[in-house]
Amino acid sequence: MNYVRPVLSPRHYALLTIAFGLFVIYGSLVPLRVQAVEIDEARTRFAAAMLRPTSLHSRSDWIANVLLFIPLAFFAAGALAVDRRRTRILLAVIPALTALSAALEFAQVWFPDRYVSLDDVVAETVGGGAGVATWIVVGQRATDRLRAGWARLGPDTRAAKALTLYLLLLVIVHGMPFDLTLSPWQISRKYKRGQDPNAGAPRVAVVPNADEVGHKSLLNALYFVPLGVLLSRLPGRGWRSARVFAAGTAIALAIEMMQLFVISSPTYASDVPSGGLFVLGGWWVGMRWSRDRAVPEPEEHLQQSPSAREARALPTRSSLSRGDGR
Repeated sequence: MNYVRPVLSPRHYALLTIAFGLFVIYGSLVPLRVQAVEIDEARTRFAAAMLRPTSLHSRSDWIANVLLFIPLAFFAAGALAVDRRRTRILLAVIPALTALSAALEFAQVWFPDRYVSLDDVVAETVGGGAGVATWIVVGQRATDRLRAGWARLGPDTRAAKALTLYLLLLVIVHGMPFDLTLSPWQISRKYKRGQDPNAGAPRVAVVPNADEVGHKSLLNALYFVPLGVLLSRLPGRGWRSARVFAAGTAIALAIEMMQLFVISSPTYASDVPSGGLFVLGGWWVGMRWSRDRAVPEPEEHLQQSPSAREARALPTRSSLSRGDGR
């Protein structure tokens, strides 16, 4: 009997923790412009920032920091407790994430575009606690359901794995450089600056400028056609075209919604239906390619009736006579 290693094992959750942790570090230091600061001066600045009382002067920053640490804590809790009853050890995740947050705030002293604040440490600690609590309440149950859904794909999961990696690649490509914001003021500023086509600023609009339509359409085709091809390779009975278009449109909508919060990335409503259409086109190409690769039965064999094929398969009297040596 072959042993099938489950998905979302402790090793998988550990890898997710490391990957998302690197993203948190990058997001806390972007735009990565460094200034020279002596270590003693850095300690003085950091201590002064940590002694300032907390405040809610920027609610969007608080929300962003809380949301940033919820997935990190959830993945870390999964690495420690999936398939195991280890609730107590999960409490160690919260102070570990507090230490990480404080270390990032200290590192921000060398990045002039970042602001060192005790508020960030408090908010990220709250996010860490929320992530651990989320794991305790639904973590194991959600893992079991995802495993059951993955098992329904059958033993050949290569297409599903490739699809998962490609979706991650789309998120990275469209989210770079991940200068994210939840500030309504910054999002509004991005929209207003983008109304001037000569400003060179990212735009929030229904369609791109006329001189950008061709280039944007080509990029969408390069991004979304392979996604449709991968959908056509999923095992099972396959999807109908309406479902494929709905899935492609939903993925394109999620990407555009993400780009709305990326300061340096444009957001166009027209990319949503065009993304769905390109996914549908890729799926159609993949399905046609699969049919063309199938080996058809010989034409003359298909044209015969079932009774004729049976009669052809039975031995004739003459062949029996020859077999008896008569």
